[in-house]
Amino acid sequence: MVRMRDRIVKLLKELGLPNCTGFTYLCDAVELYTDGDNVSEVYKRIALRRGKSQAAVAKAVSLCTCAADSETAVKPKEIIAWAKERILFEYGE
Repeated sequence: MVRMRDRIVKLLKELGLPNCTGFTYLCDAVELYTDGDNVSEVYKRIALRRGKSQAAVAKAVSLCTCAADSETAVKPKEIIAWAKERILFEYGE
């Protein structure tokens, strides 16, 4: 059985997101996010888990999403919510 983390990584790589610290935090955010969550609270949990500041997590995620192979600007929260929804829909978790 494929782990959720592996599914998230595959999905985000399909978006053209670069493999960087922000990518790791973005994967964490998709795992932790539940519908209606405030992204800053998710970043706070990631910061505690990773021993970083909330601002450092937010900055790294923002830089990662800005570097994506995309013609349109998408906010990190939109990517996180979309990815979580897609994973749950496709795999019924």
